[in-house]
Amino acid sequence: MAFYTVLSSFFTFFCIFIWWLIQNTVYLYHTKTEKQRDMNTETLNRRLTKTSRYDMNVHAPTNTDNGYKISIQGKTVADSIFLYERLSSYLMSNDIPFKVATINRFSLRNTNKEQSFKAMTIYCPNGMDIMSLCEDVYSLIIDYKGWQDIKTPTSYEHYAGGLFFRNDRTESGKYIPAQQ
Repeated sequence: MAFYTVLSSFFTFFCIFIWWLIQNTVYLYHTKTEKQRDMNTETLNRRLTKTSRYDMNVHAPTNTDNGYKISIQGKTVADSIFLYERLSSYLMSNDIPFKVATINRFSLRNTNKEQSFKAMTIYCPNGMDIMSLCEDVYSLIIDYKGWQDIKTPTSYEHYAGGLFFRNDRTESGKYIPAQQ
């Protein structure tokens, strides 16, 4: 009988701990999201130029293992800032993960030309139609000009403007690298 009492107490503690963990994870995610939503152009410029990373990632609690992603082409940090400012609210409010290129990605121009033009990558959540996502994104940046004079990336299909999309997974879920 004592064993069952201990087991019951442990189970109760475990359930309370899991509930607390979930509540705090959601709180931390939304706190981070609010900070990123409120980021002004000056702060964003600093984050994209004074870094050792190639991208500024914005995570979301969404599963994206269907493999679809959108690449928006660009040439400069100004293009990344334009895209972030136009798209971040929509993407964050719909729990769509994405990343924005930093100055380091654009500096790859001499070594990895195709990668150096990916100003923003958007990962399509499972259950969302890639074409609907493309249309939503395109409607928010219809006047974007930073993609002009950039070739279509290998393995991608052109949607409109600077939007290109591809599926980087096989039917079994194995990753397919872009052809170089």
